[in-house]
Amino acid sequence: MNSHAHRAEQLFNQALDFRPEERARATDNGRPYFVMELVRGIPMTKFCDENSMATKDRLDLFIKVCHAIQHAHQKGIIHRDIKPSNVLVTLHDGVPVPKVIDFGIAKATQGELTDKTIHTQFQQFIGTPAYMSPEQAEMSGLDIDTRGDVYSPGVLLYELLVGKTPFDAQELRASGIDAMRKTIREKEPARPSTKLATLQGEELATTAKRRGSNAPKLIHLLKGDLDWITMKCLEKDRTRRYETANGVAMDVQRFLNSEPVLARPASHLYRFRKLARRNKVCATGNGAISGRLAAATSFGRSAPCRMPCSAWRCFLAASWRPALLATRRGSNLGHRTPPNRPSTSSAFNRGLRITKERPESRCAGARKNSQPNTPLLVTTQLVR
Repeated sequence: MNSHAHRAEQLFNQALDFRPEERARATDNGRPYFVMELVRGIPMTKFCDENSMATKDRLDLFIKVCHAIQHAHQKGIIHRDIKPSNVLVTLHDGVPVPKVIDFGIAKATQGELTDKTIHTQFQQFIGTPAYMSPEQAEMSGLDIDTRGDVYSPGVLLYELLVGKTPFDAQELRASGIDAMRKTIREKEPARPSTKLATLQGEELATTAKRRGSNAPKLIHLLKGDLDWITMKCLEKDRTRRYETANGVAMDVQRFLNSEPVLARPASHLYRFRKLARRNKVCATGNGAISGRLAAATSFGRSAPCRMPCSAWRCFLAASWRPALLATRRGSNLGHRTPPNRPSTSSAFNRGLRITKERPESRCAGARKNSQPNTPLLVTTQLVR
């Protein structure tokens, strides 16, 4: 056996921690090969469609795929050909488990393993065009790193959400290699929600049905965070993508947890909406109190009372303050009233006094009538 091939075999086995039945070996003439586990599964996209998996369940599977890719990266291996046919889903005790296979064009990234293995030849076009990163399509001297394995899972995520790849595979092949490379390197793909909205009639209905939804609801779900996450994976400039596959998984998990995602530029309104979604009980209660406050402040046509903007801000700031503080500390807990402190509703009921003895009414300032131990709330008094 060739000494280089034998050394590469040893290094691969050490790096990937293969079981005895799944080891790198070499033929008598020194040609190395892998003996891998036989995975009895079907491509990921096909499995999801056949089982009409909801978008949430598809995202749960996708997170597992990202973790598998991250594991390979930690062992110094870049897959370079992530696509549905290389991500097979099998059932373990009725639970779907994705498995990444076919490391035939994988690239080693570190140490002696790189030096002793065969390099990809310069200007050699390898990979699947529809899932290939721009730097891989470049076929230049630019080194391929793990961020190429962030782009390809982004295409897989796109297909899981929409049912189509950003660029049609048949059109890419028909355009010729130069036009294909130019498209991958320069053309910006449509957002998933936009791509879905362009589907017509029966195709759109079928796509939504396979995801356990209807067309308007599915389009609405994709708009926003899922668009941002997918498009960050598909950035042409790899420095603008997620740094790691694990980073993609974490942002998808944030979406599932109704937390702000890193892919989307944060605004105060966006963070407030996420906060309200995570604290539904608090949001519902404050909505009811706000309704009562609005009704009370406009009580009686002969003596209308309008709440000043500053008072509304005081009320909202005080009622949401505990949840906001919990969010800043990294907690997902809902609104809790601290001990020895009145709840929002009880303080509001004490602060809101309606006297029907006289027709005239006026608003007293929030700070003017507040007690030292009372939360900063709108204190509206309808008095004579």
